[in-house]
Amino acid sequence: MSQSPSLPTDDALLERLSAYLDGELDAAESREVERLLARDEQARSQLQRLERAWSLLDQLPRAEVGGTFIQSTVEMIALSEAESISRPGASSAAVMPWLKRIGAAAAIVFAASFGYLAMQHWLDRDNRQLLGDLPVIERLDAYRQIDDVAFLRLLNESRVLEPEEASRGK
Repeated sequence: MSQSPSLPTDDALLERLSAYLDGELDAAESREVERLLARDEQARSQLQRLERAWSLLDQLPRAEVGGTFIQSTVEMIALSEAESISRPGASSAAVMPWLKRIGAAAAIVFAASFGYLAMQHWLDRDNRQLLGDLPVIERLDAYRQIDDVAFLRLLNESRVLEPEEASRGK
């Protein structure tokens, strides 16, 4: 069976058309498939067969999976992993990918935590300044009534201007 070099083989064509129907192709690949469909009758008929098969599959009832299926599947995976680890020489090879994943996860958690704390510190800087100035801001109307700065200094030295919380704590 000879085909022109621009036409893909039947298997490659089916795979490409399936990816096209699934929306797995990027824009350039989708345009390429659409150009192929525009010029090739065989590709169009393959696409129609795939669409019909998919619509028939959509009409089938969905199988319900119970808890025993999930439990038995997890048990089979655990047994398989236990056997692969118990084989001589396989333990270090089986453990290394897990250690790499755990190390990568720990590094990601550390980086995210550090980034969060750094941003929190940076964002709270202005808030800390406002909290420090809060006693003055709360009494700003009273301070505006005083015309003499020397009088304010005298009040400050006599601790009259301290916040109420600080004077209660002493």
